[in-house]
Amino acid sequence: MIRGLVSLALIVPAFSFAHEIPEISKEWDQRVEKFQEYMVSNNCENAIQESEALLGIDPSSTEAMFYLYYSSKKCRRQLPEWLGAPSSWPNARVEDRYYIDLAQVLGSEQS
Repeated sequence: MIRGLVSLALIVPAFSFAHEIPEISKEWDQRVEKFQEYMVSNNCENAIQESEALLGIDPSSTEAMFYLYYSSKKCRRQLPEWLGAPSSWPNARVEDRYYIDLAQVLGSEQS
């Protein structure tokens, strides 16, 4: 009986921790939401800052690269040289190719 209670006391907290969203994921989601709000309200400077913050969290994220590309284009700012052409972005996942395609439709490259 006691062994069962001890086992249960150990197992239940393990399941509750497994369902918590990591802080970095929460921050990512909050920054994406801010980026979207800034873009909808034409606050391009803050949108650029948010996309750069997202790249600080994940420098290889094609989603964040697209956000920087999109906000720079919308603000008519020169694209950062280090960003490169969308065709040079990581493209291993379907999501990567999706953001590359979106960037290409926006502007500088033809598919």
